[in-house]
Amino acid sequence: MLDWCSDHDVRCLDPREYFDEVGAVNVYFSWDPHFSENGHAHYAEFLFRSLSSELTAVLGRRDEVIVARE
Repeated sequence: MLDWCSDHDVRCLDPREYFDEVGAVNVYFSWDPHFSENGHAHYAEFLFRSLSSELTAVLGRRDEVIVARE
């Protein structure tokens, strides 16, 4: 996936490094490769951190973005 994104000039957000940094555990269900509830929570935080500058640019001030998140 990362190679395809690079070849097509598409930004790809890969959460694996973030999961390692925060010590995320039980991110996936034990029986399949889908996110667990914990995984979804960590992925949402990863997306917010990764995209907050873009959200701020589109939506306005940073405090407004944070309020919308809560």
